[in-house]
Amino acid sequence: MPDFKFWNERWLSNQIGFHMINPHSSLVEFIDLFSGHRKVFVPLCGKSPDLIFLRNHGLEVIGIEFSEIAIKDFIKENNLNMKKNENAEMNFYEGEGVKIFQGDIFKLSSKDLSGITCCYDRASMVAFNEEERIRYADLLINKAQDLKLILAPLFDYGDILDAGPPYSVTLQELNILYGKNFELLQLKTSDLSLKESKKSLGATYEREVTWKFTRKQTLALRIFKRLFSNIN
Repeated sequence: MPDFKFWNERWLSNQIGFHMINPHSSLVEFIDLFSGHRKVFVPLCGKSPDLIFLRNHGLEVIGIEFSEIAIKDFIKENNLNMKKNENAEMNFYEGEGVKIFQGDIFKLSSKDLSGITCCYDRASMVAFNEEERIRYADLLINKAQDLKLILAPLFDYGDILDAGPPYSVTLQELNILYGKNFELLQLKTSDLSLKESKKSLGATYEREVTWKFTRKQTLALRIFKRLFSNIN
């Protein structure tokens, strides 16, 4: 189970060095990938300005965040009118083109994720440990059944364990978790200054790698499209 107590305490004590005051550079650079999509999923969204950036590009934003402090800060700092809705499954705030679930991401249902065709993930894969990343991949592959596209800026320190959060997520792991269901394309690589904390654990480099995941078509769909194309 994710260490929600740890993250909640970070918000309570305002130790949120992971928070960015501007939209992520990779999101700005590759925003056109979301053209033609309507609903975007932003997991572990905090109070990120990425949410407003996505909304302002015509997308209906669906986020999830465990800390209610983060959600309330997001609403206040952006002068939004969002109503809290309480139900037995999971509370959520909604209004002005944004909906944020408040709670455990792994309790989201297929119904909650219905209609979401794209995902922007800056925070989840790197925040979850190895076991949680497996559960998270299952959620995106099997629960988010309409999901076609993922844009994910991730950290890569090589194959070192217990080096997070933020954790290293390598191509090898992505292929194991997502390769059967998604085509993986490396869009951008930025070399970062190697932190002493990572170096002491055996890392020899530190990079941010931005990935594009595209859902593979099923065999049945490929056959149907081929037949339809031949008919026309």
